[in-house]
Amino acid sequence: MASIKEIALISGFSQSTVSRLLNHDPALSVSDATRNKILATAKKLHYPLPQTDTKKTYQVAVFFALNPQREIENVYYYDLRRSIVQHAKDEYIDVTFIKDLKNKNLTKFDGAIAVGYFDDDQLIQLHQAFAHILFIDSNPEPEHFSSVQPNLEYATTKAVNLFIKRRLTNIGIVTGQYWDVNTPSHLIVRLDSRLNYFKNIMTDAGLYNDELLFKAHDFTVSSGHEIGTEIANQLKTGLA
Repeated sequence: MASIKEIALISGFSQSTVSRLLNHDPALSVSDATRNKILATAKKLHYPLPQTDTKKTYQVAVFFALNPQREIENVYYYDLRRSIVQHAKDEYIDVTFIKDLKNKNLTKFDGAIAVGYFDDDQLIQLHQAFAHILFIDSNPEPEHFSSVQPNLEYATTKAVNLFIKRRLTNIGIVTGQYWDVNTPSHLIVRLDSRLNYFKNIMTDAGLYNDELLFKAHDFTVSSGHEIGTEIANQLKTGLA
């Protein structure tokens, strides 16, 4: 556990001020900015604070488009779940993971987080049930919803440029496909946008080679093993 001295050192205030604030000295008079900075530092250092010293605890519902089995097999979404839990804990937010929107008492929640891609009926239900919704990894209706999405174009460009700067020209890419869990498994929601970014960058650089494009069925462990075997076999034959 952090000490008063550590909190004072990091926050920039005296040990006396920090101690008096954290021990609820009624005679202490400090600005809101000072109080908030000391409490934020204490929370960051995991100093135990009573509930009265923290922000209001919000109740947030979390919906994952992927079913549990696919989520476990997909490291990206698995890590997203862990990150949501950890950051919610840090911000004094209680999250409840809900599998679907049917027969649920949703009035107790202050808002919702929706991870992945949802069909039209689900979007209508989410819009009707919550005044505050944050989508992660997608934004089906930018005019109605806020979202947090990875910048795949930037990441792809940065990776390719790194190889080119190191004078590596035989550059390939492994991509996958995204599936709609609410429809038959043979229907594709969308292709990996990184593939188009990669093609454009490599074509502009005069390095494009379609023999170095590897498309996995999806982003599961089994697909990773399958495409890895394919790449290894191709390398053995000298095609890559």
